[in-house]
Amino acid sequence: MKHSALDFLTNRDPHAPRPAENGRWGAILSIALLLGSVIVPLLAAPAKSVWALAGMPQTAQGLSGAASVSAATPGHVLFEDDFHSRRHWKEGLGGACKTAYADVGFIVEDVPPPGSCEFDLTQAGYFRGNFRVELTARLRRGELNGGFGLKFGMATNDNRSYYTFGVTGNGSYLLAGWNGSWRALIKKTSDPVVQQGYGAPNQLAVEIRGRTIQCYINGKPVGSYDAPEDVRGAIGLNLDLMGTEVVFTDLRVVELGALVTPVPELAVVRPLFEDDLVAKHNWPELADRYCKTWYGEDGFVVANVGPEGTCEITLDKVGTLPANARMEVSVALRKGSPRSSFGLKFGRPAQDNNLFYTFTLNADGSYRLSQLNQAWRYPIDWTNDPVVKKGYGAINRLAVEIYGRTIRCYINDKLVGTTAVTTDLRGDAGLFLARPGMEAVFSNLRVFELAAK
Repeated sequence: MKHSALDFLTNRDPHAPRPAENGRWGAILSIALLLGSVIVPLLAAPAKSVWALAGMPQTAQGLSGAASVSAATPGHVLFEDDFHSRRHWKEGLGGACKTAYADVGFIVEDVPPPGSCEFDLTQAGYFRGNFRVELTARLRRGELNGGFGLKFGMATNDNRSYYTFGVTGNGSYLLAGWNGSWRALIKKTSDPVVQQGYGAPNQLAVEIRGRTIQCYINGKPVGSYDAPEDVRGAIGLNLDLMGTEVVFTDLRVVELGALVTPVPELAVVRPLFEDDLVAKHNWPELADRYCKTWYGEDGFVVANVGPEGTCEITLDKVGTLPANARMEVSVALRKGSPRSSFGLKFGRPAQDNNLFYTFTLNADGSYRLSQLNQAWRYPIDWTNDPVVKKGYGAINRLAVEIYGRTIRCYINDKLVGTTAVTTDLRGDAGLFLARPGMEAVFSNLRVFELAAK
């Protein structure tokens, strides 16, 4: 039954979606105009720094959403600008941005008032469907911990919602979303793929396929995020901290074709365990400090009855999962907070309850893959997806496929995320309820051994 001292002190559920931090937009200071061959961008007033809200960076430990890391069939170029020869964009001062052309590229500076400089390249086009945006950015001046990079997904011209993907001069990256407040979608992460220091070039790219955002730095995929709706709209440049000056070059927007996915398909070798969780009564009905279980007409009912912390049921008869395995179960929430998580627990080696994974959802329609390794981390953080059936009594089918050091997560037969881990996954299987007062019914547990085709 795991929880942190911080969660006790703040009375906060570590498995509930974190509320987004508050941010604030000022008025939009100028509108896009086309004057001869010069395009005047939309200059938005600064918002509260998302990089400051994101806190200290975590260390990169593997790919999030690796199923989206695929070779794309190249399509035609939708927009291209080397930021030097054509001089599309207006130079000068506007809003929180100051811009100028130089031999090295297009220079953008974040100037007073404090906050972010948003330089919107509205006239580059309105992009939807499957496309890739890439550019190269070099930090010239400012604090090394200030973020800079791409802005995209501006579906409307009032800056109500959009995404940013950027890096810092000291080696971190972050994917964030703005929709009235900031949310870190791929947490601030330190990765040696980011070239550090002043003048160091970093190529940033995002590939959009409907709702999926796949992020790249210098050709390396660093994470993905599934948005609640299709990502579409205008693009721009983003500097997060006053005093930051960046030179941009080599902007390209390219249409994407079909995917060629390198992740191998998995075939069932043999079933390892099967239980409808109704008729066989493989598991004892119990009541301890944290959990109470019993059999009902719909399945095996698990309730978190503790004063605090999680309820975790080990399915000892399943045994240790092999290197390649699939585990699946159906689950419905009956009582408790709709924002708290419930689902599968797996990968606990040798009864060490300080190291395991959970793949869970909540009744509000989100899912998350979590890892406990002394402290909680989230290879796939809370993601809202219409594939999750919402509300009390709604039955969802959860599945995880373990393939060596790769975890693939499914909800109702849809692949919703893939992540790579640093060690082989071995250990037992179990059920998980995050918060006291929750009650869920589980049914149709199945475990298979898998092999690559």
